[in-house]
Amino acid sequence: MILKKTILITTLLFLIYSGTIAQLSMPKDTIRLNEIDVWAKKNIKNTGITKTVIDTIVLRESVTNSLSELLSQNTTIFIKHYGRGSLATASFRGTAPSHTQVTWNGMKINSPMLGMVDFSLIPSYFIDDMSLWHGASSVNMSDGALGGGITLSNKPSKDNTNLHLIQSIGNYQTYDSYIRLNYGNDKLKFSTRLYNAMSDNDFTYTNYSKLIEPDFIYGVHPIDTNKNGNYRNIHLLQEVYYKAPKNNYFSFVCWLYNSDRGLPKLGVHLNNNPKLNINKQVDNNIRAVASWRKVSDKLKILSRIGYAYNELIYTLKNDTDNGIYTAINSESKISNVHSELNTDYYLSNDFLLTVKLNYNLYYVDSFEKTKHIGYRRFRNELSSFFAARYKAFDRLGLAYNVRRTFSNDNITPFIHVFLADLLIWEKYNLYLKSSVVRNYHVPTLNDLYFLPGGNPDLKVEDGQTYDLGMEFQSGYKNSMVKAEATCYWSDIKNWITWIPNPRGGYSDAINIKKVTTKGIEFKLTINKKIKNTLIYINGNFAKNISLNYGDRSSWGDESYGKQLVYIPKYSSGLLTKIEWKNYYFTYKYNYYSERYTTSSNELRRRDKLPSYYMSDFSVGKNIKNQYGTLGLKLSVNNIFNEEYESVLRRPMIGRNFTLIISYKI
Repeated sequence: MILKKTILITTLLFLIYSGTIAQLSMPKDTIRLNEIDVWAKKNIKNTGITKTVIDTIVLRESVTNSLSELLSQNTTIFIKHYGRGSLATASFRGTAPSHTQVTWNGMKINSPMLGMVDFSLIPSYFIDDMSLWHGASSVNMSDGALGGGITLSNKPSKDNTNLHLIQSIGNYQTYDSYIRLNYGNDKLKFSTRLYNAMSDNDFTYTNYSKLIEPDFIYGVHPIDTNKNGNYRNIHLLQEVYYKAPKNNYFSFVCWLYNSDRGLPKLGVHLNNNPKLNINKQVDNNIRAVASWRKVSDKLKILSRIGYAYNELIYTLKNDTDNGIYTAINSESKISNVHSELNTDYYLSNDFLLTVKLNYNLYYVDSFEKTKHIGYRRFRNELSSFFAARYKAFDRLGLAYNVRRTFSNDNITPFIHVFLADLLIWEKYNLYLKSSVVRNYHVPTLNDLYFLPGGNPDLKVEDGQTYDLGMEFQSGYKNSMVKAEATCYWSDIKNWITWIPNPRGGYSDAINIKKVTTKGIEFKLTINKKIKNTLIYINGNFAKNISLNYGDRSSWGDESYGKQLVYIPKYSSGLLTKIEWKNYYFTYKYNYYSERYTTSSNELRRRDKLPSYYMSDFSVGKNIKNQYGTLGLKLSVNNIFNEEYESVLRRPMIGRNFTLIISYKI
């Protein structure tokens, strides 16, 4: 409640103050220039890197979605959804959610307790730059990313003064409101963003987990309602940017949010009264990062300091004959102090040295009040990074990276990365790229200390990854084509997993001998202009094979050599957007193959989730006048009313509609 009031009061003060600034700084005449593309030689910092930069067109198209929808529709990452508005975690290259490291403006935002990030709580509207770092390339941004990493950042708006309002209205009492106000001048800029989302989320679905009447072949299944799935999220992002003399740049970014959501009941739940079972999660979060950047011809320095605080409250209450019974009442408080120093020094145009130091101090206080169990732990984490990048010849680039992380409960060995790229065909910028790394991931605090089931004797996960790929980029007149294909192989020893305890009632954290992940990734981007028509196509395809080669005596014979649970072997996505005059049409498609829910990969219907195809279509128009731009957009999501589950017994929403109205001054 305090956080909600703080957000609302802060927002009102900024809006009142900004009105005065806007009147003082609004220019009498505004000249708008069309955007142009500037092509340059390959940046030496990207030598051998396999990296996906999310296009601004994708970010704008997904502005009313969370990052969970953006990632599942536009990248090779598999997003495991527990239902709309609920937990959404990432599997990068068939690895676990904790193997995808995520930073926001340089600060790591993975939970030190669980090791993962809930992407349903990150609105795309709050992100200006987003990049995916595949495999060995992720060592550039963090340690422990055995699958890959994601960097999120904010940047100042090109406009000194503007106001952007968006209102989204959807089925099942779903409302999303967005406000962004930019104000200031060329030296000092402010930006305030506010996002509020709410939904009853009580959609209907065919419940295949229940039978009304046994039929000769299939049976008759009831139509149920998604119960206890309502949610409300409110976010505030405040940014300040200052351009000082002598190429000094300062910034401060603060992000506050409150999330209050129910956790939907499983499809097999027999109690139809939503009031009899209350399953609820509340998240209160504060993140703030201040930075200083100095740029000269040969030296670039970046320094950051940040702080994050997260409060997570989870409750499960049941209405019994003896009154309300609280089964679970868990509260976790996490604090993180972050500091960082990055330096780039160019010995020449063809030789770059990079040194980074990162320090994080984590404090976790986790306590379950009904069973009176929990833990309190500090984790000091210091990470050092060094990289040398050298353009040996006009066509050959070489890079060597080394990173090591020290913490009070684990010290990882040195992480060595070797990267190279070779320009094969200059006309089409055709490159051959390769990399090899031996990476390490330390157990999370829950893995070590959670009660019951934590194991303080867990070993550090040890992964060796090999990448080989090609990329090309070609432009001709009003066309641009970019494509990249990568093959990878990774062996991860001491993989950490949780298995049911023989005594029952809880699970234990253990190391299994080895997991092998291998596959291919393909990406394609096409931009084409034909007179008054712009065509944009962004497609991806991935094959991920993740096989368990654990110790049969402790892990079980049936799971040996089988695909890991909830990892699809095949996935693909496509975004097509056509702009004609003031109209635009968008089609989104993504596909996931079947996923197994048991480690033995049983073929029975209840042990696997079938493949599914998703299709979304939208049409919109922008109406410009002397005061601003009015935008109207209608989206039809899940056009073909696909019935699917991302997690067993967690039904997803069928066909639904969204109307989006925006106005930009």
